[in-house]
Amino acid sequence: MTIQDELRALAPWHFDVEIAPGVRTTDGNSERYDNPDLQRVRIIDPEEIRPLFQAIEIVGKSFLDVACNAGGYSLLAHKMGASKVFGFDVRDHWIRQANFLRNHLKADSVEFQVMPLDDFVADVKYDVVLFKGIFYHLPDPIHELRKLCSITNEVIIIDTDTSNNTPEHCLEAIQENATHVMSGVDGLAWLPGGPEAIRRIVSWLGFPNTHTAYWKRETEPGRGRTRVVAGRNRETLDRVKRSSYHATHRSNKGKTA
Repeated sequence: MTIQDELRALAPWHFDVEIAPGVRTTDGNSERYDNPDLQRVRIIDPEEIRPLFQAIEIVGKSFLDVACNAGGYSLLAHKMGASKVFGFDVRDHWIRQANFLRNHLKADSVEFQVMPLDDFVADVKYDVVLFKGIFYHLPDPIHELRKLCSITNEVIIIDTDTSNNTPEHCLEAIQENATHVMSGVDGLAWLPGGPEAIRRIVSWLGFPNTHTAYWKRETEPGRGRTRVVAGRNRETLDRVKRSSYHATHRSNKGKTA
């Protein structure tokens, strides 16, 4: 089986990762799938977060990737010098991709596991925790954030869709598909109105220093997107602010799965 055959067998891919010169994971994506739960998977390059990892000085730090998808951010953290990397996701579809990438890129020290967030129990603390693309898929995101903040030594990054229909400091209950590969598994979920809702939650959970790295808010009804970086101490957040870091979401047009 060729690499291209393996990529197609594991598709659709959300992360666009180069695995060999001129070969990227999204080369295996198709325009259409018979299974509707595999349709409309947005593509993102995990390299978009590299400036933030540099700003928080990830070298030598332990890294936890919650809802890691195919592990693109975990593998980048490992490549940039993180000392310990663990990622997990509730869907086997993504972890099969993550393990394929780990093996192909020879990142043997990175560990991936299929696991619902409710079942995650940490036996160690992590310096940096990435909580991306998961807040708005959970029936009780505050409970889960409380658990994760308790095991975070330095920085937690919360990246989530937001609601344009509710005040910035509030949460809006939503019902979502529970079977699509890009959805949660519970049906009930919550959208924050904006970064202020996230800042209030993490401040209560012991992270008073925050920086809104990104917030896209539309005027019409629908969804926006925000990324909040929260730190236990001001020094780390000052480095992020001085770096003039602003997150971007780069997608590969014409190659959505």
